[in-house]
Amino acid sequence: MIPQTLTAIKAILEADPSVLDEERAFILSVCRSPRQPGTKVRRLCSSRQAAEIMSCHVKTVLRYAKHGRLHPIYHSARKIRFDRDEVERFVAEGFQQCSPRKDS
Repeated sequence: MIPQTLTAIKAILEADPSVLDEERAFILSVCRSPRQPGTKVRRLCSSRQAAEIMSCHVKTVLRYAKHGRLHPIYHSARKIRFDRDEVERFVAEGFQQCSPRKDS
């Protein structure tokens, strides 16, 4: 993070009276600490982006997740993301259609 960004974050935190001292210290420590070497940045994509990569419908992507073929990352009940590398691997290895619905 460049020093100007860190200075701006610090100014914003100091101007906001609702931010506790412990929170301010934690946020600044995270901003100062560099990413550990060798750690991989996880590229996330939405259900729609995953569907575009896979050339299928969004519902198909969600169905693959439901059947355990893709692993969703839930940020909230409505905000679901997928690891872009996993989606691309899924396409490269060739994916099969979900098993047909069993009507009773």
